[in-house]
Amino acid sequence: MRKSALSPDPIRDAPDGCGEYQAPGPFCLIPPRATVDTRLHKYPSTFSVLAFCCSYAKAHTGIFYMNQLTVAQALNISQPAIAKHMKKLLEYGYIQKIRKEDNRKAWGKRGAVWRVIYDPRMTLKDVINSTPKTEEELTREAQDTMAVANRGAKGQLTKQRSKPVDNSDELLPAGYKSVNGDDPNYNPQVIRKYNPQVMLNYNIELEDKNSKNGFVEERKKSKSHMPTRAQGSHQPERACRAICAAYGVVFQEATGIRWQYDDRQVSIAAAVLNMGYTEDTFIADATATAAWFIGQDKKPPVSLAWFTQKAENKKGNRSVKPDIGAILGKVTGAARW
Repeated sequence: MRKSALSPDPIRDAPDGCGEYQAPGPFCLIPPRATVDTRLHKYPSTFSVLAFCCSYAKAHTGIFYMNQLTVAQALNISQPAIAKHMKKLLEYGYIQKIRKEDNRKAWGKRGAVWRVIYDPRMTLKDVINSTPKTEEELTREAQDTMAVANRGAKGQLTKQRSKPVDNSDELLPAGYKSVNGDDPNYNPQVIRKYNPQVMLNYNIELEDKNSKNGFVEERKKSKSHMPTRAQGSHQPERACRAICAAYGVVFQEATGIRWQYDDRQVSIAAAVLNMGYTEDTFIADATATAAWFIGQDKKPPVSLAWFTQKAENKKGNRSVKPDIGAILGKVTGAARW
């Protein structure tokens, strides 16, 4: 840029009568090897262009953006000559083009991006990694680290309590009286009149029964009172669930996969009991069936309906009476021959 009479700069301005332009920066760091390079001694204008590039370059990375037309006007040479000198500096290993120019861009940085190579042993990545970070960058990294630390196991931000704890007397049970109002044993979240998280949740209990320990406990309790019946059947519901739990243990031991059942499987278990199965006979049959399927590289049945169908097929085969006439016809035909 040209010198300004309103804001003179004795460090950057050319001496009076020796130029009308101002240097890009207050200092210029030139690669030391360039001062003893005989090739640059032969082409002093190339050395001048290198010095101009170094005055644009950043202190640590050496990256600079430069307009060749501005340099040509400051050095009083043509722009094609600047391009030739830049090409020589590329060949000599003093500068590197990081990004090519693109005049088609409607806005933004359309010019090329360059780098002064102060140390030929270091790449651009090495130079950037060795650059000391500013205070703003260190603060930003600390904020990012805190944000990551506050995230949950799945990368989601931890949820804060949206509602305060309700300590009103509406949640107190009948007959409760607080002496000072600060009783440490009083927890309104536990002694609510109705709290589905504290009350017995039958679905959660059923999931626990699918494990082996739950199955053992179920067999022990099956002999006790059983007031409920399976839906649409006269079989006790506890016995039907014991059948489902037993098959869950057999299925998991055979495949390593947890088998879960629902109300439909409980109804099918009632049909299994109606066909004459007991808990022990069913366990033996289910174990043999699972072993046979595993031996055939197949997955055991995923529904108890397979056992009801098996029993119906056996019953159907037994009910079919032999055709005496057909047998006598075959014997007579064989005798004629």
